[in-house]
Amino acid sequence: MIGAFPSTRCSPDGPVRGPLPLEPDGGIAVELRGTECHLSTPDSVMWGEVNPSRRGASIEAADSVLHGLASDALQRYTTAFGGKESFLREVYKDHFSPADLPPVLRGLFEEFAKRP
Repeated sequence: MIGAFPSTRCSPDGPVRGPLPLEPDGGIAVELRGTECHLSTPDSVMWGEVNPSRRGASIEAADSVLHGLASDALQRYTTAFGGKESFLREVYKDHFSPADLPPVLRGLFEEFAKRP
């Protein structure tokens, strides 16, 4: 199971007593593999980069998993911004280019933007 979160209160070294600091760089990706918890950055996972977690393992996701994460992200952002038009207006106001996105997200975003 893989998920991305804006911050974390878990530790790959075991239970944590008290809060952990918020991740300042855009969140954290968490993969539960058997009884192990692997951490990385959401960007590294979406780009398919090998980014070792604190335990030395990396999060590798199948294309179908990346597609699901990207689809979920688009839906959540659309809801958070109050609809597709508001979301796209906000995205494009800072000279955004889909070419800057990871390939799986780029394709979904381009399809999403073209749909009525």
